[in-house]
Amino acid sequence: LLSWAGMLAMFLVGGSLIVHGIAPLSQAIEQASASLAALPLGGLWRLLATGALDMVVGALVGALVLALVSAVRRLRQRFS
Repeated sequence: LLSWAGMLAMFLVGGSLIVHGIAPLSQAIEQASASLAALPLGGLWRLLATGALDMVVGALVGALVLALVSAVRRLRQRFS
């Protein structure tokens, strides 16, 4: 359970760093989560939506990096 929590936390932190480094993506996520502010407990929903979207970005980038590393590893094994 702790390893899963740690993995999700890394996706959240990594995704947040990536999102904040890409201004258009950051603005899109802020606009998407801002639409939840009008709901009851809007601040909580906005926080949760922003975190969830950051986590999705982190997971997608992590999957892309894993695919690239795996492809390079296969190529290196094939040509060595």
